[in-house]
Amino acid sequence: MLFLSGINLFAQIADGFIKDAKNNPLPSVTVKLVRVSDSVSILTTKTDTKGFYRFDRIALGNYMVKTSAVGMQSISSLPFSIKQNQAIFHVPVLQLKEEIKVLKEVSVTSAKKAIEMSGGKLVFNVDQSPAASGSTAYELLQRMPGVSIDQDENLLLKGSPSVNVMLD
Repeated sequence: MLFLSGINLFAQIADGFIKDAKNNPLPSVTVKLVRVSDSVSILTTKTDTKGFYRFDRIALGNYMVKTSAVGMQSISSLPFSIKQNQAIFHVPVLQLKEEIKVLKEVSVTSAKKAIEMSGGKLVFNVDQSPAASGSTAYELLQRMPGVSIDQDENLLLKGSPSVNVMLD
């Protein structure tokens, strides 16, 4: 024997609005429908441009709504019940406050590259080269890319003798 009931256990709806402390709607807030008995997230959605959210096809039971948004404090609604003779439950408006985090200290560091191209010039930063310790300027120049020494100990850059070396 098959018995069909006219009662739909999954026709209930819960909806509501998320606003900021100034009562402005908050779009794109993540909203979760959480079962109270075990804190399991049942459904998840995002608010629209008016801060409105809606959960459809909710089973009978006790729930709460939890929110999260970047730069805002998370908040939960009070628990509420979805009952058999109730088509829509309107969750009271949830107002999120800004989350302010103060950083203790920020440190920004930078290091020059050992070899840089600047304005058509090849710049060799000796202090950034691991080969600099215990080497003479002549030895360092020999190790630079594109630099060679001819048999008369003249500097050549890519085979050209017209090299201008400036030391700082």
